[in-house]
Amino acid sequence: MNMRYHKDIIWKGFVRRNIALISFIFLFILIKIFFLLEFHEFFWDESVYIGIGKYIFSLGHIGIWESIRPPLLPLLLGAIWKSGLDVSTASEILIILFSCGVLFMTYLIAAEIFDRKVGFISAFLIAFTPIFFKFSSLVMTGIPSAFFALLAVYLYIRGRSLFLVGLSACLSFLTRYPQGLILLSLGILIALSSIGQIKSRKKEAFIALSRKLTHFSSGILLIFTPFIIFNYFMYKDVTSQLSHTLFRPFLLAFRHQANIHESVNGFLQNYFYYFIGLFQQNYLLAFSLLGVIITLCLKRYRARILPVLLPLVFYLLYFSFIVNKQMRFSLVFLPLVSIFAAFGMIELLKYTLKMKSFFKYAIYIILLLAVVTSYGPIIRQDWNIYYYLPPVQTEIVTDFYYGYIHDLDEPILTSDPTSLAYIDKLMIAYYSTNIEGPKIYDKYKEKAGSIIFHPSVYPCADSDALCRERNKAFFERLNSENRLVSVKEYYGERYYVFRLV
Repeated sequence: MNMRYHKDIIWKGFVRRNIALISFIFLFILIKIFFLLEFHEFFWDESVYIGIGKYIFSLGHIGIWESIRPPLLPLLLGAIWKSGLDVSTASEILIILFSCGVLFMTYLIAAEIFDRKVGFISAFLIAFTPIFFKFSSLVMTGIPSAFFALLAVYLYIRGRSLFLVGLSACLSFLTRYPQGLILLSLGILIALSSIGQIKSRKKEAFIALSRKLTHFSSGILLIFTPFIIFNYFMYKDVTSQLSHTLFRPFLLAFRHQANIHESVNGFLQNYFYYFIGLFQQNYLLAFSLLGVIITLCLKRYRARILPVLLPLVFYLLYFSFIVNKQMRFSLVFLPLVSIFAAFGMIELLKYTLKMKSFFKYAIYIILLLAVVTSYGPIIRQDWNIYYYLPPVQTEIVTDFYYGYIHDLDEPILTSDPTSLAYIDKLMIAYYSTNIEGPKIYDKYKEKAGSIIFHPSVYPCADSDALCRERNKAFFERLNSENRLVSVKEYYGERYYVFRLV
């Protein structure tokens, strides 16, 4: 049989079997195109990733550098910018494509473990959960890292090359550092798969396990080794300890898990933050608990669900116990929750078919209300909150980003990197803390052409008088050591522009 003809048959068969999902993703893309046509004003982190991409591809002449940021997304954004494409539009298209990839990979994983009905409902649950729908247009790392993690899980489930599994998992890790949990999960799964054989055939099984781990590690090292080499040359003059040099981005990023400004008060609100938050996002996700219980009770599912359940447990434990709590962190495990929720819903519906009419229709009504109450607010939230900015670029935006910042001398010591999504300037960040900020200012002030400062860059707790005093003292230093050339107001926030005296 002609190979091309054979591939055509396989492709057509795949499309026929998965036409519902393909149609759904096409609808999702159409909806996102509508929002793509609206004006997208970039937020802080989005601009940082774009700025780092510009820094890499301009060899440090344009953009900004933050060592705590994972490199993969900035590399992709920098390549877009270097190619001459409109980075604002192309970057959003990139994230939409990654979002479609998350839907598709979730479907494939659920279909492999359960069936295509579970896969389709899983994708549906994700697509119109507010936190996912919002971030499917924002240039952030949560969704791209989730895609690579799901790809690694799918390749593992299908028994594909462990080299590719390790490579995909490492891409996820270098997109978002907490995705190191997927590396850990898959490593444990590979080891568990050989434990039974080691007991019966120790030598042969141990050799087989070593070979598996070697293939898995090779995929990781192919991506990770260049990153470590880059760290050495980038940071060798910053610290004398080799371990700090090689792993500096992780060590610095690790501190942010204890960010008290994103903490949550109260025992239940803190440790059950994501359970409560996901339920509030989409009531239907509550069925995930039922799905987990059923799969653990039914012997035929126990081994099959481990590649999904083990990472989910690690994700929930890690994100629930760190101080920094943000709903966007749930994007990395939302697909796994959705798979269990979809399975739990279908099993409940199967059970209701055996019930008497009264109870059956009562459950149907409850499910219908859950759908309506979950997805009704989604439309309002995404329309009125997540896309609250004007549909076109306003005069104030033009004046702020393309006006005075565009004319400032470089490099610019800045407390706000958002302009880097719009203009090509070299900037130096000093917005980490009000302890580190003044140190960075002292180091670079003689080299800086301009300085931008807005007082709220260093937030303080109401009870922290010392923090407020440090902020005041630093602002007074900026005023006394530099010449204030202008004060700009942007959405109620004052920005002070200085030049060296």
